[in-house]
Amino acid sequence: MNSENLILLANILLVTFVVLLIPMIVWVHKAKPPRHALKKYPWRIVYMSRLPFTTAWKKAVAAGDVVLFEKYQARLNAFLIFLLVISHLISAAFYVNEVRMYLECMTSKF
Repeated sequence: MNSENLILLANILLVTFVVLLIPMIVWVHKAKPPRHALKKYPWRIVYMSRLPFTTAWKKAVAAGDVVLFEKYQARLNAFLIFLLVISHLISAAFYVNEVRMYLECMTSKF
């Protein structure tokens, strides 16, 4: 592999991050419960509903609103997994760039 291909691969990985991040943020934001549903409950219940492994908040929320909160919680969890995967893509891009610089250094004539 020559250095131009490695630069291209690193750039593709970084562009993929930006291209996928924006629609994912919009997708999560669309699932946010409406303001009138959030104002009915104390702030502690609202914030507990956003945490990944909590279920105690479901007892304090009306049955009609549980679906809204669960949808938002599921999308937030998907977003966190997405960020984890994307962080690996960014690390891979930096690694590929370092490999390219190393190969250029090793093949250059002094």
